[in-house]
Amino acid sequence: MALAALAYYPLPNRPGTASNANNFVGSSRNSLDRDIRRRTLDHQASAADLVTARYYVNDSGTLNTGTYGIPEADPLGDRTDVRVQSILGAYTHIFSPTVVNEIRYTYLRRKFIDSRRGWTRIWQP
Repeated sequence: MALAALAYYPLPNRPGTASNANNFVGSSRNSLDRDIRRRTLDHQASAADLVTARYYVNDSGTLNTGTYGIPEADPLGDRTDVRVQSILGAYTHIFSPTVVNEIRYTYLRRKFIDSRRGWTRIWQP
């Protein structure tokens, strides 16, 4: 069992000190991918009426390889999957130069999933 656990410890990658301390240095490689799209519609139905619609979507994700190079054992290694969507609709009516009425509706939805490779292999059957 102990020998199997050793597979999750990184091997030394530098000489270290006389007592063999400080013999591992790691760095992670991180990436961020993002696509943002936005659509807009503004329509003036008459001199007193304006209709507005907006749609926004942000798809993004990160990948952090971790420090050790062993994704199953590295607490810093993770992957995120993010999606944010927003919809807006508005209607504006001008009754007079001093009286304006606006009706507005906004809806926002957000998905954020953070996953780590070790979770599915170690903690789940």
